[in-house]
Amino acid sequence: MPENNQIKVAVIGSGKSAPVHAEAGYRALKIAYAAIKSFHSGMRIEISE
Repeated sequence: MPENNQIKVAVIGSGKSAPVHAEAGYRALKIAYAAIKSFHSGMRIEISE
């Protein structure tokens, strides 16, 4: 993920806020991972908070 690292460096260097809050990004990753697991298993995947 070189693009993501470039965004992090650009945000840290600029003093601006990140385009997406860390918690929102983490939640999006959890949802994406659950969707992939669901697709492969054919089962419903529960996402914990």
